[in-house]
Amino acid sequence: MTMTSSLGASLAVALGIGPEKAEESPLRFSAVPASQVRIEGEVDRRIRAAIYSNLMLLDWDRDFMRFFRERSWPEAADPAHAKIALYVGIGKIVESLVRFADYTGDEKVAALKDRLIGDLLKNQLPEGYLGVFVPEHRLSHAWDLHDMVYIMQALVCDYRHNGNQSCLDAARRMADYVMQKRPEYGFGWERLNTERAFIALSAATGDRRYLDYVVNGMKLRDWRVPVEGHAYSFMNFCMAQLDLYMAERDPGLLEQSHKVLQCLTEQDGLMVHGTCSLGEAFHDTQQARGSLGEACATAYLLRMLRTLFEIEGNPRYGDMMERGILNALFAAQSPDGSMLRYFVPLEGPRQYFYLDGYCCPGNWRRIVSELPEMFYFVSHSAIAVNLYGPSEVSVTLEKCGTVALRQETDYPNSGTVTIHVKPEKPAAFSLQLRIPSWCPSPTVAINGESVSSVTPGTLLSLDRTWKCGDIVQCGFPMAIRPRAIQLYHPEIERL
Repeated sequence: MTMTSSLGASLAVALGIGPEKAEESPLRFSAVPASQVRIEGEVDRRIRAAIYSNLMLLDWDRDFMRFFRERSWPEAADPAHAKIALYVGIGKIVESLVRFADYTGDEKVAALKDRLIGDLLKNQLPEGYLGVFVPEHRLSHAWDLHDMVYIMQALVCDYRHNGNQSCLDAARRMADYVMQKRPEYGFGWERLNTERAFIALSAATGDRRYLDYVVNGMKLRDWRVPVEGHAYSFMNFCMAQLDLYMAERDPGLLEQSHKVLQCLTEQDGLMVHGTCSLGEAFHDTQQARGSLGEACATAYLLRMLRTLFEIEGNPRYGDMMERGILNALFAAQSPDGSMLRYFVPLEGPRQYFYLDGYCCPGNWRRIVSELPEMFYFVSHSAIAVNLYGPSEVSVTLEKCGTVALRQETDYPNSGTVTIHVKPEKPAAFSLQLRIPSWCPSPTVAINGESVSSVTPGTLLSLDRTWKCGDIVQCGFPMAIRPRAIQLYHPEIERL
């Protein structure tokens, strides 16, 4: 269950905007919660492999919890990776477990999540600190802040999903501790996710102090820089500004995200398998070997695309999400799901990461836990199908009652998709379908009758009074095409 209203409405309350304005959504669409979606086929297999062949098998005490209990950070097995050893990464994993438990309804997944949260809260100090460093080093190293803010966000996530008040109380104590210490870091990886954690906490509590800390104290509105440097950090700041946009509706807060997409699609920054980053940084070389496609960068690119789709409803974002998920994201997972990759180069040996914690494995699990919420989106009178694959969803539309959809397809093995529409009663609403821009000759039919003007790269609106038993049939022919060539020719449409 969701304990608070939408992020936009909650932040509007924290900003002191009137209740009528607070209830206005800044979004064109809202993602359907994972608990209302069931995925089948390869995407579901990947999700469940991430849970049952990886997460549920980790050694939680050895690799994670003992460092909080002992107030010591792990020593690197390889001296060359000493920097890595300063970060545990439990917050990202807990947040993924919150969402995985919501999606699967599995009591064992929920029990593991509750156990880890319970262990974390037992190790929180009275002043609010929840980390692995001894007193003289607390918040003096950026990894300490990094661990804390992701734990904060995970606790807020559990509160929003499950109403756990002790999680929200603990997150507040952590935020108050950070605000008291006020660590000084510039705009870079050193303060990664601080803004997003504080914004989420402000939305959940209605306490403006947490919003003021990042908006005024950390100058979040003022962040305007060229697209360069560490890709994951950059897109995390983009996401923080998109979070703030939910309340302020300031178009300027979308500019940085649009600049990233311009860099990726017009300046050769996006690789053919749908991700970016070389050596963790933005690049335009189209180099296919080496440290290409960091898992963290893939995760935040997908997250940013999903949020922009919610705000703007541009189906091209869905095209990019589809490519990144099916190619780059799943390339970071071993076939059996037990191992994860830090990078996904197009050429060279397949190398798996030697740690279960740290940064990229956690961010990879987080974004996989969000996949069920990338398939279907709703507005007050519309259901949008963003991703294609065997799945079903049940939503309640204003004045329409409950509507269920079921996709029958082996997509992406073929481009044939059948959608069964099942409203509880005849109802007028818009079923909106992402028509892939890569498909030059798409077809759509309702109950066998062809729909005219099906245009690639659009969101096709099928507006009618729907009855239980109506069937929509989509054909997306998958002709082989020299896609990579387009990345080198600006005059050719790139998405």
